[in-house]
Amino acid sequence: EGLKLYVEHLCDRAPAHLENIRLQQFGLSAEVKQFLDSKDKNILLIQGNIGSGKSLFLRKLEQDLWQEYQNVKDRIPIHISLFRYYDGKCVEALLQDNGFNEAMILELKKKNVVFLMDGYDEIAMINLFQKNELGAWPNAKVIVTSRAQYLKGENYYSKFVNSNSGKKPTSFEEIFILPFNNDQIIKLIQNHIKLISENNELPLAHSRDTNWYIQKLRQFHFFQESFTDPLILKMLLDTLFVSSDADLLSKKTKFNIYTDFMKNWFLKQYIRNSSNKEANEDYIINFLTTYAENFAFKLFLKGEQIADTEAIDWNPFFVNTDLNKHKDLVLG
Repeated sequence: EGLKLYVEHLCDRAPAHLENIRLQQFGLSAEVKQFLDSKDKNILLIQGNIGSGKSLFLRKLEQDLWQEYQNVKDRIPIHISLFRYYDGKCVEALLQDNGFNEAMILELKKKNVVFLMDGYDEIAMINLFQKNELGAWPNAKVIVTSRAQYLKGENYYSKFVNSNSGKKPTSFEEIFILPFNNDQIIKLIQNHIKLISENNELPLAHSRDTNWYIQKLRQFHFFQESFTDPLILKMLLDTLFVSSDADLLSKKTKFNIYTDFMKNWFLKQYIRNSSNKEANEDYIINFLTTYAENFAFKLFLKGEQIADTEAIDWNPFFVNTDLNKHKDLVLG
């Protein structure tokens, strides 16, 4: 479903926040294709802000590469969600999890493989190249995504290359996903309308056109600067879809928007995955929403953005008598 909402991204060679040194904007797909076709590049780092569309782009790229493979039997995409492998040793672990034995892996190493590693910012800051012995994959290309805020210092690129020289190797390339412009915002709204219309979910199809959404979005005055963020924009569109004019949307807070989005997301997952049709739907959705709120707020109090599943003490997330008091204080 997310791929149907996909809007082509623009990218640059300078971080998104450094607008004063913007040199030239490129289409992200075209830039990645150029990397894949190059003879001397084998590591591409795609940076972007939270919610900028990095993960969705990798899924779109994976789909395109598989379609291409059906015709020319060239590149084999292997998508890896890095958060599942916190220590970073992910390549052989993923293959073994999917039934590859040692002989099959050795054969695969001879192929033109494209590793699509999503979410470096969700694992320990280790050298992915060395940890996964990517030097043993002579024909492989590696594309890694990460939040720009996670990569600090002048030598962060050393985490992605097989070199300790202190110099950025020519085999390494990086690009930065740019925020949406007005054309991209309109395109996402149009894709949103088309998707819900295809799903027969839009009873007011003739009144809720692109202009209707744009007018309603302007009511979210506290989100005006966030419309260029695809994730925030999708959340707002979902909120508008399930709301009516009587909801007085202009008075909603950011907390309300995030809560509505999470409840709607939990509901979709419940409908998709639940085998017990007699379960109390409202109870499950409210329980998961409360858990997510407490989990996020506990991380906030600890000053953490990443939860280490190995080291974290999970008890406070389930039982914490002081948590709601602190949350109410901060959220007002």
